[in-house]
Amino acid sequence: MRHGGKILADQLAIQQCEAVFCVAGESFLPALDGLYDHPSIRTVTCRHEGGAAIMAEAYGKLSGRPAVCFVTRGPGATNASLGAHIALQDSTPMVLMIGQVQREFLDREAFQEVDFRTMFRPLAKWVGQVEDVNRIPEYVSRAWHVAMSGRPGPVVLVFPEDVLFDEAEIIDMPIAEVAEPLAPPDTKDRVADFFHGAERPLVVVGGSGWSESLRSSFMRIAENNTLPVVAEFRCQDYFDNAHDNYIGDLGISTGPELEAMMRDCDRILCVGARLGELPTKKYSLVHAPLPQVKFFHVHPDTGELGRVYRPERALNATSASFIEQLKGLQLEGSARWSEWLHKGRSAYISHATEVDQDAGFSNEQVISWLNAQLPRDTIVASGSGISSGVLHRYYRYGSVYRTQLAPIAGSMGYSLPAAISAKLYQPDRKVVCVAGDGCFMMTAQELATAALLDLEILVIVINNGVLGTIRKHQERHFPQRVIATDLVNPDFAGFAESFGGLGLSARSMSEFAAAYEASETHQGMSLIDVQVNREQYIDSLLV
Repeated sequence: MRHGGKILADQLAIQQCEAVFCVAGESFLPALDGLYDHPSIRTVTCRHEGGAAIMAEAYGKLSGRPAVCFVTRGPGATNASLGAHIALQDSTPMVLMIGQVQREFLDREAFQEVDFRTMFRPLAKWVGQVEDVNRIPEYVSRAWHVAMSGRPGPVVLVFPEDVLFDEAEIIDMPIAEVAEPLAPPDTKDRVADFFHGAERPLVVVGGSGWSESLRSSFMRIAENNTLPVVAEFRCQDYFDNAHDNYIGDLGISTGPELEAMMRDCDRILCVGARLGELPTKKYSLVHAPLPQVKFFHVHPDTGELGRVYRPERALNATSASFIEQLKGLQLEGSARWSEWLHKGRSAYISHATEVDQDAGFSNEQVISWLNAQLPRDTIVASGSGISSGVLHRYYRYGSVYRTQLAPIAGSMGYSLPAAISAKLYQPDRKVVCVAGDGCFMMTAQELATAALLDLEILVIVINNGVLGTIRKHQERHFPQRVIATDLVNPDFAGFAESFGGLGLSARSMSEFAAAYEASETHQGMSLIDVQVNREQYIDSLLV
């Protein structure tokens, strides 16, 4: 006989769950008791459910299998909804588990009761409420299958408190083995036919299910066929940015030349990506629902094929199986695309290196310096805002897969929790968090989690005292009517030191370089407060 919490923890171990991120709550005490017997599952105590949910999402993004966020009912679950939305828009496998009121009190608006099946329906692939201890293995198995199948995403499981206390003698479910849609044997012929007669082709990569071996295989295919490759928003590490076939990314840092090429191309092969509103500049680079260009869409979820775009060719397949079928591909006429490729590559190099070194201390200078100094396999976590756009523009990703960790959903507060997950998942790699001051303060309390885990991460806060992205739009649409975008910040260096970390400040590039060198020899968490000139920064927003 096992109580429900023990049964649940045993299922997580069977599903090879490596990490549970939580803010402990009374509604799931038996689950915590069950986890006590599973030291192979890292149970991470976080300081806010939003941070816990982001950590679970980031861990799933890195590992390709769901991590778990466990929170209590009501306020805990509401806070954690942030991570569920990120997992949904980023196509990340994740399982959010929520403690609920006892079964006998359901539908009375008991203390902290929420109808989670209604609340999370638009934020998850599936929401299940387990009302019988005997069915816990069944629900967990289904959660893993749903989270990883097709287009991966978040699943929510709700556990009334008394179900976890109930006892049962039941059989465990085996590990989930997800069926993947495979590209057919004639895939190579279909692709060759699609590119026949093309003069200005482009390939866009993104989505889920990528790996280092997959990326390497596709780089060889692109190189052998003179294909220009574009990364979708925050998927820049899917293709080595130093490779001659890489011409940039679609998102908040896209150069004007790449935008023009997207509009002028005559073929787009889209592998795994969705090409949403932001990367297509509100669907102006690729028209929806009828693209202005011949469009071949490859995606593992049939629900995405034809959902936004009416493709000329569509293939329901994982990126891995599709690229496997393309090995040895030799496209007719690819030699004539060299000038087109050179145009894109030259424009990318120019766009990614135009830093004014004579200007005052700036975000651009810091990122350009980091690009030259950081080890190429560094995992760089970022959130949202202008600071992340500067990072995407000037930092070269992709010497290995998963060097970029950022939310496609554009959520602020992502960078620090994601960096913590990255260091847990890959402890031997350098991890750097780059965040604007507004973004950092959303989850700054998770420095306590980094300190608790004794993680050696570097946090770089771009401190300009303003919500830059919103101020820029404000000045554009309502000039000289500024409101609600000025910030007052704490002493960030002192804040880091209060958790036992190394706190440093920089007001020039020489000070920043010295601070970075000091962080290199520090054992533990380090933070550099990058105090750029506020007035100069605001003036730059008006350009």
